[in-house]
Amino acid sequence: MGKNIRAIATAIIFETRYNKGYINKQLQEVKCEKQSDMAFLTQLVYGTIKEFELLEHILEKNGELKKTKRIVRVILVLSLYQAFFLNRIPEYAIINDAVEITKKKSNAFAATFVNATLRKILTDNPDRIIPEFLEQTPENLAITFSEPVWLTKMLNAQYGYENTKKFYSWAHEKNRLFVRVNKLKGKKAALLAYDGFSEVPNSEALLYTEGNIGETAAYKAGWITVQNPSSQLVAPLLDPQPTDVIWDICAAPGGKTLHIAELTQNKASIFATDLYPNRVAQMEKNLERHGITSVKTAALDALEYKSEQKFNKILLDAPCSGLGGIRQKPEIKYQLTPETLDTLVILQRELLKIAWENLSDFGILVYSTCTINKKENEKQIASFLKSYPEAKLLESRTIFDEMADGYT
Repeated sequence: MGKNIRAIATAIIFETRYNKGYINKQLQEVKCEKQSDMAFLTQLVYGTIKEFELLEHILEKNGELKKTKRIVRVILVLSLYQAFFLNRIPEYAIINDAVEITKKKSNAFAATFVNATLRKILTDNPDRIIPEFLEQTPENLAITFSEPVWLTKMLNAQYGYENTKKFYSWAHEKNRLFVRVNKLKGKKAALLAYDGFSEVPNSEALLYTEGNIGETAAYKAGWITVQNPSSQLVAPLLDPQPTDVIWDICAAPGGKTLHIAELTQNKASIFATDLYPNRVAQMEKNLERHGITSVKTAALDALEYKSEQKFNKILLDAPCSGLGGIRQKPEIKYQLTPETLDTLVILQRELLKIAWENLSDFGILVYSTCTINKKENEKQIASFLKSYPEAKLLESRTIFDEMADGYT
């Protein structure tokens, strides 16, 4: 464990924070002999990224850091995360490893600076008290929850201070792994007999808490799919029937596609498409693992697709800012800019247009995102209904509805 794990964590955090790297992808490339080392590394990376801005604020309150190299900032922030959030790690081990890593990543002068900075902060704050702000401003809320100021201001304008705080509090809860049972192969009661599976109130989902889900016999046999409770609500909104002709747009990696197929007893005619061939290939593996044969897949650009026959059910799980998934993927906040959101809104509008043009009369179109940005949700739908007055809104749900019902 120790220094080598912290050095790997430093590299991953740097790539995530400054080069828009994805945590899960980077962790998959790391080989640890001990499962405990991998668990420690995962905790360091996710925890530090979640608390990065807050810990930077503590650093900046204790000295001039504007000229500090980014790699040195990462080492300092990682060290503070361990000191403030992981009480079991001795202070000397944190500082010593930070100094040694800095010598290799930067130079001896920087290592001296890291040593002095950490000792000062930890000596001045022996009880590891996290700063609190009395003034309820978006800026202070952003620091408290380590989220970008621009994003916090946007959500505050859309939802108000208390709802934004509520969402951030939810996003900072410990991530949990949920699965959906493939009822074509297995039964919920049978899975509950195995260690690690437990029921989720108000949901068909199961919670899994034991090790790597991908190594379980149930996963390999296609009995289960990894899927959050809120995502499990989407496919039933289509009211899919065995006689339906369905288009699942932007379908990969196929969690909702599988759900649709299972709800139709593997009998409906389902066309599942995605822009990227590698994602389609991943979807095809998932379909095979689950024993699904009713789905035809294709890698294509939906914006250029014109079907010979119209579909009576369409699911558009649209590309979005992903803010609803920030608990599972805290690096999302570093992938986005206001300009990114505007581009996504335009793409979603075009995809909705294509979906409507390929939908049969009296058909059902489900528009789904994993974001809370109103420009991508409520305002997007309002714009669509204005453009197509013949369309009728049947139902609408947001993440706040799901939080209230316990689905997240």
